[in-house]
Amino acid sequence: MNNTTYTLKDVGCYADSARGIYTIDKIVDFAESHGFELKDDDPQNPLPESLSDYEFAGDIEDDVDEYMNAKYGVEGAYWGRSEQGDWGLWTTDED
Repeated sequence: MNNTTYTLKDVGCYADSARGIYTIDKIVDFAESHGFELKDDDPQNPLPESLSDYEFAGDIEDDVDEYMNAKYGVEGAYWGRSEQGDWGLWTTDED
């Protein structure tokens, strides 16, 4: 498991949206390097090699966001998508 601690100095993109539909693969790889475990709940319908084709990729991304915010959360920031579609650690707007 990754023992990294994040701060507001680490805000930025960790998986850019230029990857298109394959961004989810990079997001999951990053989270797995931090201890996230992707569970394959249906042995009759295994996860594809690329999650981009998986109908529940959005649900998996939500699980990653929840995990990263719970385990590696930073006050004043969140793990998730930016308005531009990139995934990473972003400051929360207090406007």
